[in-house]
Amino acid sequence: MFSDSSYFKKNFFDKDYHNPYRQVSIGNDVWICSNAVIADGISIGDGAVIAANSVVTKDVEPYTIVGGVPAKFIRKRFDDNEIEFLLKTKWWDKSLEWIEKNANLFLNIKDFVSQDHLNHE
Repeated sequence: MFSDSSYFKKNFFDKDYHNPYRQVSIGNDVWICSNAVIADGISIGDGAVIAANSVVTKDVEPYTIVGGVPAKFIRKRFDDNEIEFLLKTKWWDKSLEWIEKNANLFLNIKDFVSQDHLNHE
C-alpha cells in the first residue's frame, strides 16, 4: 500500500512512501561475514567489518566493526591516526605491482604507517 503503484491493482496514495531502489554503498577493504543483512540505502565505510548474522540498519563508519541484531558499534579496527592514514593512502587504488612490493607491510598497521613515504608513490 505504501509502495510504487505498479505493485498493486489500486494504490490509495499519491506519493511513493517506499523507495525500493535505494542503493547500498560498500567501501573498499570491507569484510562482510556470512549471513549478514544490509538494509536498503545503507553506506558501509572503507575497511569496515560486519559480523556474521548481523542486520545493518545504520551507516557504518570506516574501519569500524559492527555486529548484532540490529548491528551496533563494537570497536574501531585501528586508532584514529591509523584510520586517517589508511583512508589517505587508499592502498586499494594502488597498482598491483605496488601492492605486491608492499604486501608485507599489511601484516602490521604500525609498520605500514611508519612507511609514510609510500603515501607519495
